[in-house]
Amino acid sequence: MHVLTGNYAQASSYHHDALDIYTELGCRTHQAYALNELGIVSLATGALEGARTAHEQALELFTELGERSGRANRARGLGAVERASGNATEAVRLLEEALASYEALGSRGCQAATLAELGAARASLADHTGAEDGFRRYLEIQRALGNRCGKAEVWA
Repeated sequence: MHVLTGNYAQASSYHHDALDIYTELGCRTHQAYALNELGIVSLATGALEGARTAHEQALELFTELGERSGRANRARGLGAVERASGNATEAVRLLEEALASYEALGSRGCQAATLAELGAARASLADHTGAEDGFRRYLEIQRALGNRCGKAEVWA
């Protein structure tokens, strides 16, 4: 809720508290999820290095745990960080990795979110290769899911 309302300091505080608790309990899966959330907050506030570090730590944990969905989420998060950092080529690579995982898992909503981010990353490439295709595929999924808000976002 605090991220959605722009209260990033409070969101960060809660996610740090959660990370501390999960670390104390030895719950590595939830540590990874807390790190992911810290990465999202850091990205939203423009703290790109903090976002990259948090997402990389989450990705490492999810990889060790063999959790494919979590790994895909972290690859998507790192892709967003790389795009924001101006590293479009690396962003595209990470987002394509995440998209392939979501497709294998059958996660349509996550596929759509990744396609939107992938379209934006490809638009950052010098030749814009595949940018329109990413947004078109995003729209197709949003229409199939009946998500009117998602359809509106791609036009913004």
